[in-house]
Amino acid sequence: MKNEATTDLQYIDDILIVDDDTGNLKLLNDLLKAKGFNIRTVPSGGLALQAAEKKKPDLILLDIMMPEMDGYEVFRQLKNSAHLQDVPVIFISALNDTKNIVRAINEGGVDYITKPFQPEEVLARVNIHLQLRRQSIELHELNAAKDKFFSIIAHDLRSPFNSIIGFSEILLENAQVRNYDVYEEYTQIILKSARRAMDLLSNLMEWSRSQTGRINFKPESFEMANIIEEIELLFTEVAKQKSIQIVREIPESVAVFADKDMISTILRNLVSNAIKFTYFG
Repeated sequence: MKNEATTDLQYIDDILIVDDDTGNLKLLNDLLKAKGFNIRTVPSGGLALQAAEKKKPDLILLDIMMPEMDGYEVFRQLKNSAHLQDVPVIFISALNDTKNIVRAINEGGVDYITKPFQPEEVLARVNIHLQLRRQSIELHELNAAKDKFFSIIAHDLRSPFNSIIGFSEILLENAQVRNYDVYEEYTQIILKSARRAMDLLSNLMEWSRSQTGRINFKPESFEMANIIEEIELLFTEVAKQKSIQIVREIPESVAVFADKDMISTILRNLVSNAIKFTYFG
């Protein structure tokens, strides 16, 4: 299955077939290879474990009745491997009674195919479980991206909320002694910090909508200078904390035809990252 390091757009699913019967190996190899899969065949459980460790397969077709190490023992060792435990295994066997089928499923196999093989059945079951595996990996990657995004948002929210809390405490202390001279300055800082927090939450909502396909694209004509001025005001205090100066140079007449909210989100992210990854001063 394709992982983050894979760049080949024409990825071919890798299937490992384990059976001590060479006739069955050839039958399944010819059937699945003709459909474009990359097939590896091994005649024993020990060789199967070695082959799987050397190159992780996307799916394993595993015979149950084999000498030395039967399919159930091979399966248990696969599940004890952190590297291989998520590989789906379809048991294959001449044992077609309910007891053995139920046992195979209870052990953790995703499916059970009985011998003699029916080509259409084999292909249907292989395809469905490869598709389920792809969806599982995509879901895992999406959840990982979500968790990373939430972690970044939570980290970035600390700064504005620390400012809000800190300066609110200062205002409270000055109010108690009726020192009102600092009110305007600190209130401005609190306001900017609150806007920064709101901006981060807006980014979170935009990301959430993008994942569910609920973003509506509403293009219109507008002047870029106004949006850029808003972005500058939003990040001025954050930049000042790192001794960074934001310079805004854009003619008032520059206009675009686009979705204003999307453009604003893009610019906020660009400026936020520029400040975050620029050295102090």
